[in-house]
Amino acid sequence: MTGTEERPAGESAVRIAANVQVTRHGYRAVLLASAISKLRFVLPVMAFFAFGALAAGFTAHSFLLLVGLVGVVAFVWFYVNWASGSPAHQDVYMPVEYVFAPDGIEYAGDPEAGTIAWDRMRRWRVLAHHYLLYTDTASFLLVPADAVEPQLRAAFEQLLDEKVRAKRRL
Repeated sequence: MTGTEERPAGESAVRIAANVQVTRHGYRAVLLASAISKLRFVLPVMAFFAFGALAAGFTAHSFLLLVGLVGVVAFVWFYVNWASGSPAHQDVYMPVEYVFAPDGIEYAGDPEAGTIAWDRMRRWRVLAHHYLLYTDTASFLLVPADAVEPQLRAAFEQLLDEKVRAKRRL
């Protein structure tokens, strides 16, 4: 931006670079936290009914509910571990450099480079010490919080607030 162009009031002029290298541990933490947030009502409700059935003397029903509860937890755990090591998800571990600028998100990685317009971003949130910038309900850019300099995080979040359509819980 040149000195003669005017920026709308309150809009940030900052460009924030982030060299991103997602680790398997970090990706697994994001997937697990995401699954837990989606199941936040299911597990307590199942536990409530299991213990209610146990207290009422319906041991067969309570046993079935407790087995189901353990089964859901085990399924999520195994899925997260499988997905984090799956060949289909290996591209998440490739190093990429992002530059978050007022006019878009520039990226450079192997083998691609380009710019993502801000209007493609639907929402953002912080989960498991990572920034998730959603392009739709299931696809997101994953940026470890440590990839953004600590002194720039407030400016980064302000830029995200300004440019991304909404910050909503998914």
